Amino acid sequence: MIVPHSDKVQRLIDSFPWGEPRYPRRPAGGQETAVVYHWMVSELLPPFRRATLALVARIRPVVDAVVATECGRGRERFVATIDMTHLTKSPESVVEKMARKWDGIGVVPITFRDIPAELTDLGRFRIVTNFLSDATTVCRALEAPYAVPVPSGISTEQRALFEEFRLRSNAFEDLIHVPVEGRRSAERCYKAVFEPCRTPNACVEVQVQTLLQESWDKKEHVLIYEPARRGEPLPQEIRLELEAMSDLLFVVDRTFDRLRSHLQDPRA
Repeated sequence: MIVPHSDKVQRLIDSFPWGEPRYPRRPAGGQETAVVYHWMVSELLPPFRRATLALVARIRPVVDAVVATECGRGRERFVATIDMTHLTKSPESVVEKMARKWDGIGVVPITFRDIPAELTDLGRFRIVTNFLSDATTVCRALEAPYAVPVPSGISTEQRALFEEFRLRSNAFEDLIHVPVEGRRSAERCYKAVFEPCRTPNACVEVQVQTLLQESWDKKEHVLIYEPARRGEPLPQEIRLELEAMSDLLFVVDRTFDRLRSHLQDPRA
């Protein structure tokens, strides 16, 4: 039995803990979905937005230091932009993600009470670099204070990041250099989850990727992600083409890195 996507979303709204402490009462005249989304905007998401802004404030000086000291010639082209366009997921995206993880028949895997603990990307932003090796350099700088033991040579900015935020697994997950057989999706980036030490449930997902990888992601979001979120069927050939484009852009990123390395040091 296949339950239509829209039906799953409605069943999730019906499963909201109406009237329990800290949750609104079910409206008598309908509009349940609007009430749930308002609760998310006013109660669920603000702590994640605050945590995201605090993390940006700690990460930006570390990235600026990388650009200033480690990028060498061509530093003005480093392009370490922090994209803060969407600091939190939208309520619609949260519910749609819950629906995708549920078969619509058995027990709901993520309830509204579980959202803060189960969804680690409610707060998020990405760091965009020009070259692939620059993305790696940024990740290593952000991971450095979480090494065991902590290096003695970390900067004041790195230590401040370490003291205020935990880094899950003490490292970024490399979703760029993954063989085909080990890939979960065509997305390519470095990805990590940071947690504020004082409010550990307010997780923030940080992605580091190149301009080409971000460009692919924005197009895939429109062509694949949003239709899938709405439960619309997608032709298999479209998915295959998008996956192939991700691979081609990876080759382009690698080639640009090789050319830059050769021009900066012909002996390399």
